[in-house]
Amino acid sequence: MAIKYFAVNDQSNEVSGFPVFEYSETLSTPGAGNTIIAPDNVGDFDSIICGLVITSGVGRVEYSLSSRSSIIAGSGVWRAWDSGNVSASTDDVLEPAQAIRAVNVSGTIKLEAILV
Repeated sequence: MAIKYFAVNDQSNEVSGFPVFEYSETLSTPGAGNTIIAPDNVGDFDSIICGLVITSGVGRVEYSLSSRSSIIAGSGVWRAWDSGNVSASTDDVLEPAQAIRAVNVSGTIKLEAILV
């Protein structure tokens, strides 16, 4: 899959220094989704709030603490979030995390994430 970055949403107040970054992706085939990297040079962020919406099947979120260059090169180390594989919609907070990705084990899942 591709490397993506969190995008500033329409609720952001960049002028006051409070950008809101979000990402959403639906996966309907087994495998890892896009790698989503936290932006740099936009201030300090402590957490990525992740929601995994399970329409059917099983999925999980993975995160990496590896360097941005390692993640982009495809050599980053990935860890499953504390919730592991889930078959019901689940929310979790990942802190710290350099990047995240959803993994579809089966069915259809949707990753919704916000960087705060």
